[in-house]
Amino acid sequence: MRSNEWASAGDSHIRLRRALEEYLRGHPRASDTLAGICDWWIPPELSPTPKDVEAALDELVADGVLQRTVLIDRSELYSARRGTTEKRD
Repeated sequence: MRSNEWASAGDSHIRLRRALEEYLRGHPRASDTLAGICDWWIPPELSPTPKDVEAALDELVADGVLQRTVLIDRSELYSARRGTTEKRD
């Protein structure tokens, strides 16, 4: 990959992460699976791969913004951690 392609990939990742955080600010009680997040939380113009979305979700979990809940059927739900998505004045 050329350096400008790396920059573009990094910019896409940043835009994806910001889109997820913005969705959570507007829908602080949202909870969904990876598939649901891909379908509903992300603006269509970003069009990331599920792998890209999963990487961004993993980062947000590691940063304490999201929590991941594993259900009995092993599906995973992602939701905002309490106190991380309040709207600020």
